Amino acid sequence: MRFQTFEATAYGKFDLQKLEFPAAPSVLLVYGPNEAGKSSMRQAIVDFLFGVPLQTSQAYLHPRPGIILAADVLVADQSLRVTRNTKRRDSLTVEGQGVFDEATWLARLGGIDRATFERLFALGRDELVAGAREMLDPDANASRTLFEAAAGLTTYTEMSRRLNDEAAEAYSSRRQSTAFAKAKERFELASASLRQHEHKEPAYRVLQKARSETQRQLEEIDSDRRAKRAYLTGRTRIARTLPQLRDYDELESQLASTEPMVVGNELRTEVTKGYSERQTLSERRAGLVRAQEADERDRNTISVRPEVVAAAPDVKELELLRSQALKTLEDIPKRIAQREQLRPEIEQELAVLGMAGESLDGLYTRLPTLAQISAIAAAATAMTELETRRRDLSSGHEAAVETQAALLADIAELSAEDPEPLRRCLYALETTANLGELRARRDQLAVEASSLTERRVVLGLSPEDLDAEFDPPKEAVAKDIVREQRKLAESVVTQGRLVEECEDTRVGLEARLAEMEQSDIPSLDALMQLRRERDSALDELISNGSPDAVAVSKYRPLVTEADALSDRRFDKASAAHELDSLRADHVACMARAKAARAAVESAKSKQLEVVGGWESLCQAAGLPAVDMENYGSWLSEYRAVRASDTAHRSRAKSHRKTLDALVPLAMDILGHLALPQQPWGDDPLVPIDAVLTEGKRVLGECEKQQSAAASLKRRGDEGARLLEESAARIAALEAEATNHAKTLREVLSMAGLAETLSAEWARDAGRRIEALRTKAREFHERDEARINPMRRDLDKYENKVRELAARIGEPTVGSWQAMLESLVTLSESHVALARKHETIEERMGERQLKLNDVSGQLKEMDDQLQAHYAQLEVADFDEFSVLANARDEWDRAVAARDEKRRTLMQAEDGRSIETLRSEAEGVDADDLMVEIDALNQEVEGIETRYGEAVAALRFAEKAVDGVTPSDAAVLAMSERASATLAWNRALDEHVRCLIQQQLLDWAIGRFREDHQSPLVAAAERYLQIVTCGAHTRLLVDDSNPRNPQLLVLGRDSQMPRTMAALSEGTRDQLYLALRLAGLELHLDEGRTPLPFVADDLFVNFDDTRAAAGFTALGELARRTQVVYFTHHQHLTDLAQATLGNAVTVARLS
Repeated sequence: MRFQTFEATAYGKFDLQKLEFPAAPSVLLVYGPNEAGKSSMRQAIVDFLFGVPLQTSQAYLHPRPGIILAADVLVADQSLRVTRNTKRRDSLTVEGQGVFDEATWLARLGGIDRATFERLFALGRDELVAGAREMLDPDANASRTLFEAAAGLTTYTEMSRRLNDEAAEAYSSRRQSTAFAKAKERFELASASLRQHEHKEPAYRVLQKARSETQRQLEEIDSDRRAKRAYLTGRTRIARTLPQLRDYDELESQLASTEPMVVGNELRTEVTKGYSERQTLSERRAGLVRAQEADERDRNTISVRPEVVAAAPDVKELELLRSQALKTLEDIPKRIAQREQLRPEIEQELAVLGMAGESLDGLYTRLPTLAQISAIAAAATAMTELETRRRDLSSGHEAAVETQAALLADIAELSAEDPEPLRRCLYALETTANLGELRARRDQLAVEASSLTERRVVLGLSPEDLDAEFDPPKEAVAKDIVREQRKLAESVVTQGRLVEECEDTRVGLEARLAEMEQSDIPSLDALMQLRRERDSALDELISNGSPDAVAVSKYRPLVTEADALSDRRFDKASAAHELDSLRADHVACMARAKAARAAVESAKSKQLEVVGGWESLCQAAGLPAVDMENYGSWLSEYRAVRASDTAHRSRAKSHRKTLDALVPLAMDILGHLALPQQPWGDDPLVPIDAVLTEGKRVLGECEKQQSAAASLKRRGDEGARLLEESAARIAALEAEATNHAKTLREVLSMAGLAETLSAEWARDAGRRIEALRTKAREFHERDEARINPMRRDLDKYENKVRELAARIGEPTVGSWQAMLESLVTLSESHVALARKHETIEERMGERQLKLNDVSGQLKEMDDQLQAHYAQLEVADFDEFSVLANARDEWDRAVAARDEKRRTLMQAEDGRSIETLRSEAEGVDADDLMVEIDALNQEVEGIETRYGEAVAALRFAEKAVDGVTPSDAAVLAMSERASATLAWNRALDEHVRCLIQQQLLDWAIGRFREDHQSPLVAAAERYLQIVTCGAHTRLLVDDSNPRNPQLLVLGRDSQMPRTMAALSEGTRDQLYLALRLAGLELHLDEGRTPLPFVADDLFVNFDDTRAAAGFTALGELARRTQVVYFTHHQHLTDLAQATLGNAVTVARLS
């Protein structure tokens, strides 16, 4: 199988990432920088071939249901477009064929699965290094090295070591911890227990021996029965597969005798695609012809007047001017009405200005000038400002008079008491003692008292307990009690941990019991109960005399059920024994847990007794309940607290004496303040502070009153001076206001206005006169002389409309508005028709060009199809379809043959057709049926004997049960039987591991015998290439047949070298040569060639050896496709320089 293209449509980080594989034999080198998706693309190729796993690391951008991989592959000279999705079934689809069966796809891959592909056809840098390192193993030899390289294995040493360890864990004559040794110990213990409890009567021993003999006979018959059944099953399978093999052989003979009608896939695709394209072109040409004819009909139905189209620009111009004409028509009466509305407003303003009766014509030219208006406004503004200043000064003068009067009253109310005596008393109190130091000492004493209280509380004592004399227990007694308490606590923890371990073990055992009980393993109790029911039925059968067929038929179901249950338990003996062992372990675990809980309760009870004894000792000594763990520190703290309390009381007494000396001075201050005497209490410093604070406050107020009186006197003198200055300024302002009033009257008279106008109106005269001037000018501009030009323009516009209507032959009567509307409508319709006619003409021209192009393509396509038809010797596409259908029928026959093969192999547990043929070879169907009938009769006879033997065993067991030993003996017997099964299982495991190791060694030896010479020759050739001729020979040293060694002979050396003597890089190159040789050997055997995927193999090679490595891959590319992944640009350049046209570079973006 070969890739033509590969596409990661939605996979990992890729969206539509495509690889184009070269058609000629060459190496495809895929280059991408780090994180470009090189590893993802390599994994995508493997997932495409063998399916996307359920758990994949490539579903981070595209969720797993959306992953899609596609490729064009060449299988048996047939090109297929294959798409792989993530469905659990039917994940492969082939374009044009639908769902592709996985079994058929696996057959197309030569039966190679994912694991085999990754061992043989995939090699990365890590695998290369691990394989080379494996050759250094001390146990490695030439046979093993060649086998590992050819099979792509790098874990032989680990596999062999694991098999040896498992064999040693199962059985070893020098180890006592093996599974066999443990089972043997259990057997010996159970046998000793059984010897202590079983009965010694000769009758019991005789019955037991008879039962054992009967059991042996039953086992022999059962073994013979099983062997016959197995042989009968094999012969029945041959009889069942004979007809199917005949059908399969018929299908193969039909296919061999029928030659397929060869139609190449590429030619078939070209013909089918060409015919489809011709049908599309034909339909497109017919559509173009139909559209051309429709446009021609539409063009012929259009009628246009040329004079109307020619006059369209004039009509458009008149239409643009229509809004202006209509606006003029509306504005003429509005302007007249607006002009008359201004007349009352103007006449009213004239009356206010004293100009009533003035004519409005030219009024704006007779109003006062701007200079006159400015003079009036300036005079009015100055007079108004003088009046405002005079009014403000008058109000301020009145307020100052009132303030002066109030100030004189305040000066009279202030007293002039002398504060000097009070100042001296305060000084005496402050200098007698340092009050700040006294306060700090008081606070320190309070802190000490609080600390002592807290320490007493911590010790569990009351204040009076510090004065009492105690006889506390000795510290040594407390230490002894603590040691005993700790031992009990450790015992509680240990036993508690044992309880937890037992609980965990119990949970695990119950989980395993539940799991095994669900697996339908018959228990010993169920088997014993069923046997008792069977024996009871047998007693009833025997007690009624000789049993007839009806009575035996009632007994037989119990026998059959007991036998089936016994067989199931025998078939699952190991699991049944494990189940019994689990139940015994569960009971023992529950017993250990119960004993541990009792020990915990006992230790806790003793702990309570110890604690109670200590509390009694403390109570007898008059102490609170002190923690025994901290008794030593408690005792030390108690003594320290008593010493601190004594020192604190002494400091408090000294502080009190100092405070008593300050009380008389504080009483003198109270007398000066005229305040009553007060109690001084336990802490006189508080009232002394209050007296001192009050005295300072009163002294401060007296000083403030003296300062305020002096300040008020200064303010009174200043206020009197300011009153005199204010009266003088008011008189000056009144004289200046009189002069400005005279100037205002003169200015009004010169402007022709009334002199009686007030200053406020005169200040606003400028604005009002300008407003009047504006209205007078507007009145003048709206004269009728300005309206007449508008009327003339409107008449001129109407004449143009009528002239244009007469020119294109339209009526000229009626209003010009209706006439213009009719002209606009007519012009727009004819212009639209003219544009439509022009558009149709252009479209028909373009379509004619397309029609000519399509006709040329259609003729060219017909010529190509005729050439293909001539090549296939058919006349037309219908005959070609018959030829292609015949090829499809042959392909379906091949698929039916393959499906028959797959179904047959699946029905027969994966046995190949060759195996089934070898089994049925030389077998006659009739003789086989006779043999099967005879075997059935023989099996029935053995079943009868088996039933009789079972009945005999039941009689023997019943006789033995009559003298059954005690329950302890029964358990010992069960344990001995379980131990027997355990050591048999250990021996089986030991033998299995030894056989597997021997099979592995046999496979290596067989491989050496069959393939060593061609493999060594091919590896030697590749080694010469990759080492640039530095190593020329690869030898096998057979001097020690049991341990042959692989040797390398250098170009410049006469002595061959072992693997350990080679450099690390040379070992890597040798392993690469062995892997390439193994792959070549695989291809020489006619196996399906799959792409060889290499990942950065030459990172640790120098440039010369890396170039040689690419040369070796180029040699391999002649046999199968080679894909080399790298993220090193220099290797890409090196490959192109080495291989030239034999390498194709694909870059990952």
